[in-house]
Amino acid sequence: RLDGDRRRGYSAVLVLYVCWEYGNLRWYDHNAGRYLLTFYEERDLRLQEAYGRQRAELRAEQAELRAEREAYERQLAEMRAEDAENRAEYEARARRQAEAENRRLRAALEALRRRLGGR
Repeated sequence: RLDGDRRRGYSAVLVLYVCWEYGNLRWYDHNAGRYLLTFYEERDLRLQEAYGRQRAELRAEQAELRAEREAYERQLAEMRAEDAENRAEYEARARRQAEAENRRLRAALEALRRRLGGR
């Protein structure tokens, strides 16, 4: 017996204290040094654990998505670099071909001038 709002008795069969505290029936395990969880406390604990697992799963999914996005961005950067390199090679080749064609046409024009001038 504790006071008017709290009462306690020991059950040797259950090896627990049966407690009436502030209008609530509770079971106290003296060996463990704690109250047994009520149905609602246990339910809330399980819900919190489930919520924690869901949050952990979401964090894992977010990390996986971040890693996939980073891999995609690296691949995209590599593709852009390769595209820029290919474009530069194409432009250099086109410039060389244009210069070669220009030289050929100048040589043809010079040969034509010589032939016409020689007449």
